[in-house]
Amino acid sequence: MQLPPNVQAYFSTSTDADGAPLSGAAAYDVRFPTPPPAVYLWSLTIYDATTGKLVLPNALNRTSIAPTTPGLEHGPDGSLTLTVSAAPPEAGGPPPSNWLPAPPGPFVLALRLIGPAAADVATGGYHPPPVVRLPGASGGGDGGNGAL
Repeated sequence: MQLPPNVQAYFSTSTDADGAPLSGAAAYDVRFPTPPPAVYLWSLTIYDATTGKLVLPNALNRTSIAPTTPGLEHGPDGSLTLTVSAAPPEAGGPPPSNWLPAPPGPFVLALRLIGPAAADVATGGYHPPPVVRLPGASGGGDGGNGAL
């Protein structure tokens, strides 16, 4: 059932901030300066780009991160950084609770807002943060914006 835009909003991307296709061969951060603007629920979900299906199996049996994810950690400034990669975070790196496991190949990220809290979500004024390839990751871009 499709809900009206004042009840739900979806954003998706298959490219990073430099326009390169998202791939498990790289690692990425998605940094929300403030939590996603949703009254009821938000989630960042990963899909296999070739099949369109949820990415399973993975080390955590996790296909999305949401406010209900156990142990989700926010920065001291209230920001939320989610890491997306095929390999788990190294010790001293991002918290495992903020890690979304990726497949080894291409994938798509989708941000879902249920009960969008910002008025500009329904009018197209809200722009999710870019998906930023972390240093040391391979690949080049084609100029896309890589925002969800």
